[in-house]
Amino acid sequence: MKKILYGLMIGSACTVAAADMSDITPYGGLQYAWTDFKRGDINTSLDSMVVRGGARFGQVLGAEARLSTGIGSGSHLGEKVKNRYNYGAYGLVNLPTGEAYTPYALAGYTYARTEIGDSRQRDDGLSYGAGVDWALDDIMSVNVEVLRSVRNDFTKQTVVGLGIAYRF
Repeated sequence: MKKILYGLMIGSACTVAAADMSDITPYGGLQYAWTDFKRGDINTSLDSMVVRGGARFGQVLGAEARLSTGIGSGSHLGEKVKNRYNYGAYGLVNLPTGEAYTPYALAGYTYARTEIGDSRQRDDGLSYGAGVDWALDDIMSVNVEVLRSVRNDFTKQTVVGLGIAYRF
């Protein structure tokens, strides 16, 4: 599975490099994210605020970077859990529908730093997900998505996000 995702990301990057550079649409936005966090016996939910920025290359391909920080904390089994910060880079494939909504899939890499009790935990790895953008007008859109941001031998983090974006 990892080899397939690596191949898709490399293929997307090559296609983006060959794309018509006059059809680049940069954007930025904010997103509220709810995270289902599991690490060992710890199982809780965490809230985050995400800053997103990226660009669409034509109607199909895109690239995005994200930085998030936790708001509040969760707890489980007497341990306080806090999402310190996450950051990542992702490639996007959009499905143009000709309507106000655009479904998309994304894949990339996420680095996550979490505090559990007095210890700090670090997780990173491949991420993947899907979502839908709804255009409010030519400049603003809202989106909803599900992203598996971290999945390894120690941690599983699934993020459900709701956000707004502004196209430049």
